[in-house]
This record gives sequence, structure tokens and C-alpha cells, in this order.
Amino acid sequence: MTEILYQELVITCEACNTVQKYPVRDYEECERIFKGYQCPNGCGRNLYSFFTIGHLQKSPKI
Repeated sequence: MTEILYQELVITCEACNTVQKYPVRDYEECERIFKGYQCPNGCGRNLYSFFTIGHLQKSPKI
């Protein structure tokens, strides 16, 4: 089994090109931050995109 270790959430606004980066620990934190995010320039939510940065950790074979 492979586990995703989240490290950073990057949110961008396609309207004004604002980029915000947030350190994160898990998917739930990414989701919470993105749901509450508001562009500092007041752009609409339909113009946001996001991606996460992290790495995959494989479980040791048994």
C-alpha cells in the first residue's frame, strides 16, 4: 500500500494570478483551507485552481 504524505497546498487565482502557498499535513487540511479560501482581490471562486505537493511513501513488503 502507498501513502501520500502531503507537504504543501498551492492555490492560484486564474483571474488575477495570485498564488498562495500553505504548509499542510493531510488531505483534510488541504480541503479545509481550500474551502475557506478567498482571493485577496475578491475574485470569484470559480476562477481558483489548486494542487498539492508531497511524496508517495510505499509500505514495506511483508
